[in-house]
Amino acid sequence: MTYRVELGGGQRVPDHTHDHEEVSQLLSGRWTVTIDGEDSELRPGDTAVIPSGVVHASFTLEGDEAVILTSMPVGTMLIRADGERVAPPWGE
Repeated sequence: MTYRVELGGGQRVPDHTHDHEEVSQLLSGRWTVTIDGEDSELRPGDTAVIPSGVVHASFTLEGDEAVILTSMPVGTMLIRADGERVAPPWGE
């Protein structure tokens, strides 16, 4: 499944994992991805590949926005930091 995410300035996606790989490409703006505790600032055209089971989060700084194209297999589960497993709403 492929979906578009738009983050406004100062927004954060909290720590989570997935049971499948996630690939996200920054289409526009500035976006920081934290993968397994390491921050990487992405610029348009950069791609983050997040292996299955690896803790990750992301954020934009105040005043920045980001448009991201993300892909993962249909049926991928989002696993929150507390262990709760949920189906992303775009994957149902």
